[in-house]
Amino acid sequence: MKKALFVLALAGLAGCAVYVPEPDMLMAGGDDARLGDLRSGRELYINKCSGCHALVPVDRYDDAKWVSEVDEMFKAKKVKMSGEDRDRLLRYLTTANGR
Repeated sequence: MKKALFVLALAGLAGCAVYVPEPDMLMAGGDDARLGDLRSGRELYINKCSGCHALVPVDRYDDAKWVSEVDEMFKAKKVKMSGEDRDRLLRYLTTANGR
């Protein structure tokens, strides 16, 4: 959590704030379990993806493009994460991109 806040603070200071919305009950469709899953996906996006490159605003890509981008990272072995974490990451990105 501290790293995530640090990354977001640096982005804000640099004048390049990135749209990475915090999941809420509306985004989760009122489902507590889904809310936890979306929050976990957001943390993965912030902590894993920003370790190698600048974060992309989540609303920049549609669902198909996010799947393609994440799959490309896996195929090129640029990211190490479980399949379950990959699914959480994609659930967050494909849900938050419409917000």
